[in-house]
Amino acid sequence: MAIDWNAPATRASVLALSAIVLLGFAACDSSVPRPAPAAPIRDSSFNAPVDFTSDAGAAKRGEDRVAELKNVEPFHPVEASNADMSLRNDDYPHTYIESIHVDLTSPHHWVTLTWTGPRADRQETGPFHSSPGRGLGYNDCDNTDESTRNGSNCTPKGENVVEGFSDYLPTYPRCKFVTWFNKSRQIAFHSHWQVPYYPASHGCVRLPAHAAQLIHNNSRIGETRVIVDGTWSR
Repeated sequence: MAIDWNAPATRASVLALSAIVLLGFAACDSSVPRPAPAAPIRDSSFNAPVDFTSDAGAAKRGEDRVAELKNVEPFHPVEASNADMSLRNDDYPHTYIESIHVDLTSPHHWVTLTWTGPRADRQETGPFHSSPGRGLGYNDCDNTDESTRNGSNCTPKGENVVEGFSDYLPTYPRCKFVTWFNKSRQIAFHSHWQVPYYPASHGCVRLPAHAAQLIHNNSRIGETRVIVDGTWSR
């Protein structure tokens, strides 16, 4: 049977077929950019897709975040620093400095370390010579309230805990191995090239480099106690 190409129905069918063929070529043409399918968000613990828009997904994400924070040790800032960690004991954090005792009595102002953990008996304890805060020249650094006052230039008497670490003091880069125990006053243990037999600092505790590094490498934030006592004298 002959096809009547001039018939309206025939022309409509040809146009429709041509459109389908053109769309097919475009779909197969690799030069035509097409968006990649979005990858499903997966839960890192179970490697299964999680819908965070749902109540259950949000709760699951919250639980994972809590677990993640619990697994982060408080001493992580030391690991993230560029400081020399060569004096860290090989059983850290199980073996670490439990307390740091500063005796303000001149002329040595001894700093003594107490360790805890399976290998505590193998560690250095001191005492190490130090130079604490000198005061202002007219105030009484033996008075606990005065020694803890901001601007007193006294090493604060009493008990604190290690609060953080730095590679060096921002204002004195030569002072390294910084172990903060009163960050609100910027008071810390740190190394210094001069550790005289009298109070010489602005409140920090100056130490020889070895002692400062030993404390920095083996203390734990929130765990290592700092006890400052004794009779302060110039």
